[in-house]
Amino acid sequence: MKVQRPPLKLQWAEVNNPFDKNTFTFYTKQGTKVARRIWPTILLTADRPLLSKGIAQGKE
Repeated sequence: MKVQRPPLKLQWAEVNNPFDKNTFTFYTKQGTKVARRIWPTILLTADRPLLSKGIAQGKE
């Protein structure tokens, strides 16, 4: 087993908040707000850099 130092940060989208296209991609529906969280954004540290975008369902 390997340990990541420093630990990676997982950032989940908050339901009903505005959809951030810089850190998340749409799942099956697009929209201006988050309807459902699918997969978190993975950050190297809390301040950035972004390793992988998260996935979230959008709604109007």
